[in-house]
Amino acid sequence: MNRRIFLKTMGATGAIGMMPRLALGAGVSFQLHNKTGEKVLLESLNDPNYWKGVDVERPSGQLYDEFKLKKLDSGYLTFVSGHGNQNYTREQVVQTVLYNQHHLPAHMAGAKNMTYFSEGVDPHFGVPYTDMVFFGDMDFFYCEYYQRMYRYDLGDGRTICAFERGTQNFVKPERWKVYEQKRKETIDESDLRWPILNDVVPVTDVFGMYIIGPGKNYQTRVTLTAKLRFGSGTGLLAQWGSEMPYLIRSGTLNGFNASVSITSFLKDGKYKMR
Repeated sequence: MNRRIFLKTMGATGAIGMMPRLALGAGVSFQLHNKTGEKVLLESLNDPNYWKGVDVERPSGQLYDEFKLKKLDSGYLTFVSGHGNQNYTREQVVQTVLYNQHHLPAHMAGAKNMTYFSEGVDPHFGVPYTDMVFFGDMDFFYCEYYQRMYRYDLGDGRTICAFERGTQNFVKPERWKVYEQKRKETIDESDLRWPILNDVVPVTDVFGMYIIGPGKNYQTRVTLTAKLRFGSGTGLLAQWGSEMPYLIRSGTLNGFNASVSITSFLKDGKYKMR
C-alpha cells in the first residue's frame, strides 16, 4: 500500500529572476495549459468559501499542521500546509520543488525514478518551466506521467510553483520525439518486476500548485494543493485507487514529508542549490 503514496508529490521546475511578478488585488492569477485545472486552483486560492463545509485536520507534532480533501465532479482536490518544524528560506523550498524532485526515490517508497529532461521559458506564458518524467511503483502496476512546472513570483513575498501534466501540444513534434525517448530511457533504466505486475499505466489528470511564503512561527510555510487521477482506459484498479480518500490522503502527506526531507538536505548542503 505504501508504494502508492508517491502519487501526490509534485515537484519540478523553473529558473530564478526571469518571471513577471503578479499583481495582487482582485485575486492572484496564473496560467496553465489545462484551463480546467487552472480554474480549480485559482478558485481554491481566491474564493474564501471554496473550502467551506470540508473537514479540516489540524494535528500537532507533525511536519504539516493542516490537511483538507474536497470532492470534485471527478476525483479529489487535496490541500496540505505546514512548515516542516524548522526554519527554511523561501528559496530552499522553491528549489526543492523546482529542481530536486529527482531525489524523491531516496526519501519516499514508491518513487521509482524521476528524470528532469528540459527547462526553459514557456512561450505561451513567458515564465520559466522545467519538464520531468515521474515514474512510480504502485505495487500492482507502475505509473508514469510528464510534468511541467512553472514559477510565478507574487508581489507579496510568495512564490507559486504551479504544475500540470505535460502533453505533446506543449512542444513541436520533433521536440516531442525527444521527450518520448527520455520517457523510454527512464523506464528502461528502472529495475522492474518480471514477468508479472509490471504494467505501466499513464496518469491522465494531474495539476496542482505549491504556495511558498512567509510563516508565523517559522520562516517559511508551504501549501500544496493538487489533484491526481487515473481516467477511463487506465484500468479499474488504477481508477479505484485514485478515488479512495484514504489512499489520496496517504499519498499527499507522505509526499509532503518526503519533500521536507529533501529541503533539509538542501539546507545542510547535502544537495545542491542552483
